[in-house]
Amino acid sequence: TNYRGGSSQVGGRNRNWQSDRPLDPEVELSKEIVRILRHGKFGKMIPMDTEGYVFVVDILKCKPFRERFPRIGLVDIQHIVESNNKKRFVMKDIDGEWKIKAAQGHSIQVANLELTPITDASKHPVIVHGTYWENWDWIKEQGLHRMQRSHIHFAEGLPGKVISGMRQSSQVSIYLDLEKALNDGLKFFQSSNKVVLTEGDIYGRIHPKYFKKVEDCR
Repeated sequence: TNYRGGSSQVGGRNRNWQSDRPLDPEVELSKEIVRILRHGKFGKMIPMDTEGYVFVVDILKCKPFRERFPRIGLVDIQHIVESNNKKRFVMKDIDGEWKIKAAQGHSIQVANLELTPITDASKHPVIVHGTYWENWDWIKEQGLHRMQRSHIHFAEGLPGKVISGMRQSSQVSIYLDLEKALNDGLKFFQSSNKVVLTEGDIYGRIHPKYFKKVEDCR
């Protein structure tokens, strides 16, 4: 394994850094939709089907949502979906009723996320996970863990060119030896927005032995 890029003490923007400026209203709405679709905010008030879809009308009529976003309608949510450069959301029209789901990133269990199994590593030559130097000392010993999420996320493509699956603020790029992981029986999938997902091993992790190389990507 080729570890490059310095120590975890290297400076850079901390992921917990927050601006004092208020968030843009569209960003606020997008984050709330994420909380609903990925993490089940409001629970049974917004029922979710086995594919992770909810009816947009159920979001709009949910009292806590309406209290926070009283002027939001279907068009606003459609705009959030269409303008999201990471393609986090999927919408479909079912006989005039619009449904929406998160493409990936769930902390709640969804039975059928419409994920595509990955079986041929040669079709996915560059698979990378982004993180921060403050986490690296732990990761290089313990590996990548899915934590509270259902999957560990990887982006496909070089940092800076990827669409989704890696934060733009990432400081460390961990490249995956996908062929080795597949040969050892780990299962990988691809979401509709091209994020590569895995539940990891029986401990919910990707062991460091599957790291092909590690680079400073700041």
